[in-house]
Amino acid sequence: MVHNKRVSNVLIIIFNLYLYYYAYRYILRYNDSETSPTYSDTPLILQIGKYILLVLLIAVFLLYTFKKKVKIRGRKVLVFIAFLVLILQEIYCFILDKNSNQLTFSLCLIPPFLMLLFNEQIDYNAFDKSIEIFVYISIAYEILQVLLFIGFNRLPALAYDTGVFTDVRYGSVWDDPNGFALFTIFLIPYSLYKFKGLKRIIILVLLLGMLGLTFSLTAIAVAVVIAFIALVSSILKNTKRSIWIYIVTLTTIILGIIAALTKIDSFLVFMDSKQGSILGHLESFKLTGFTIYQFLGIIPKAIDAESGAIKLLYIGGVLHFIVFFILSICALVRLRILSKNSNNPGIYKAMFWYVLGFMIGCINLPYMYIFVTFGIYGMFIGIAYMPLKNNAIKEGEDLNE
Repeated sequence: MVHNKRVSNVLIIIFNLYLYYYAYRYILRYNDSETSPTYSDTPLILQIGKYILLVLLIAVFLLYTFKKKVKIRGRKVLVFIAFLVLILQEIYCFILDKNSNQLTFSLCLIPPFLMLLFNEQIDYNAFDKSIEIFVYISIAYEILQVLLFIGFNRLPALAYDTGVFTDVRYGSVWDDPNGFALFTIFLIPYSLYKFKGLKRIIILVLLLGMLGLTFSLTAIAVAVVIAFIALVSSILKNTKRSIWIYIVTLTTIILGIIAALTKIDSFLVFMDSKQGSILGHLESFKLTGFTIYQFLGIIPKAIDAESGAIKLLYIGGVLHFIVFFILSICALVRLRILSKNSNNPGIYKAMFWYVLGFMIGCINLPYMYIFVTFGIYGMFIGIAYMPLKNNAIKEGEDLNE
């Protein structure tokens, strides 16, 4: 079945909305004045602008598909119910608590939900091209940020002019170190398979450097774990080329950590600066005030917790928590199958590692309540359950059922 070009274009625009919406932050110096001392608070119009644009794009999607019959059969029924349970519970919590986090969660899951509902796919070539362009732009954007700081002391968001190197964190286009660090877990394997020769080496070195400059302990730890998992997987498969790729990646990350440790004074200062953040994350796991009503999802509570997994428990209880992770695990299985049956497996492998990294990382950070990281997660989940049908899949393969 050939994809609907108009619907595919809408999905590509939604994906690009996630990629570029926050580009205004660094340019206009808008974020949170409390966490970014050289910035101003983001005006309300820019805060709600992303929701307005996303709703409009969803409306266009529906306009192009309103005559199409809904066909939910077989195992797709369970996936459909899982999406519905997650979306409705977050909307229920939003109605009660009026917290924008629940609005972010619900809206970002609607595009993949509609992809499943109307059996719509995305054009592989346009999707791939969007990612490739973003790789170039994100690298250029970060280089500019670094040069402006060195030359003019221009601080990005979540950065402090203390004279300590690690107090200046970079988040490229998004101006969000934690969010962008997570996305490098996708960009690095994507670039590994997308580019060749010296170009690939240069881009990978730059992306690894950009991951380091986020100083996001969560994402760096997740990257090490994923690189180790990939290395073990390759050894078990005895794929020599992959083994060397993952050895180099893991070694590079470890050497970077060792290099930081050799500067023991700077490292101790860095860890000391992180004490407040670490304690804040640990506080999340105390489940303070967690009642049977939260456990059952009857009376949700939009708490201000660092852990995304714990937030899921407070908002929808154990059912919400389990459904979210089962949906993610099943998507990982689907992406793994797609990567094995695709003419262009790299992009599916990169999506696989991002979804896995997302799941691990949200134990410590609320990635599912961040517009960019969760929006991209939603697109990848949608692609996992609605595989591409044009030149991305090997001839004769049908992985849709």
